[in-house]
Amino acid sequence: MTGVLITTIAERPELAGRLWGMKDSWPAFAEHDALAWLLYPRMVAELPEYVLIATDGDTVVARAASSAPHDERGGAVARRAADH
Repeated sequence: MTGVLITTIAERPELAGRLWGMKDSWPAFAEHDALAWLLYPRMVAELPEYVLIATDGDTVVARAASSAPHDERGGAVARRAADH
């Protein structure tokens, strides 16, 4: 073990394709949530700064996703604030 490194997909876009290669730890009922599984790829593509990936050397050991706060128009507040 070389030590776990946690980064965002925005920082390491080359790892995006490896997010789904690790075994899921979700309970069986969660694997049947078709809507959620449709949204994960969109989140990776559109909000990579909110998708985390943990690696130990070259091995992906964990992943996490959060959501950005949105305003009433549906825009990501954090991204827009950073642009100003």
